Amino acid sequence: MLYRIAFFSSSRQLLQEKELMAILDQFAATVDAFDIKGVFIYLNGSMLQMGEAELDKFEAFIDLLRSDPRQSYITVLSKQPIEHRTFSQKYLFYKTLDAKNFLGLSEVISTVFLPHSPNSSDQEMIKIITDFFRNNYRN
Repeated sequence: MLYRIAFFSSSRQLLQEKELMAILDQFAATVDAFDIKGVFIYLNGSMLQMGEAELDKFEAFIDLLRSDPRQSYITVLSKQPIEHRTFSQKYLFYKTLDAKNFLGLSEVISTVFLPHSPNSSDQEMIKIITDFFRNNYRN
């Protein structure tokens, strides 16, 4: 059965552009291997990932991330069974290395979810993204 899972993690240190790109390259290959589709958002050392996959594949993926020394505090925020995927692409990556890109929140939401989606699952994911930006925004 397909699941949509949202989880948060922290990088052990603030990442520079080169370090973040190395992680994203490795991450892209890993999510392909697990057939996970979703979104990855990096903001000020915090990472929010939302993905859709078979539950066993997703759990194996999260276990793999827990062994990555560059990440800590991996916390599952939401885990819901779904009938079909919202994320049709492989993985969308949104990064910001500073607070100036905070306005990208609306871009992330409009890229991932349909506007005024009546789906309560989508509304929960939009709230998680909004809260992530609000909680990790630093001047």
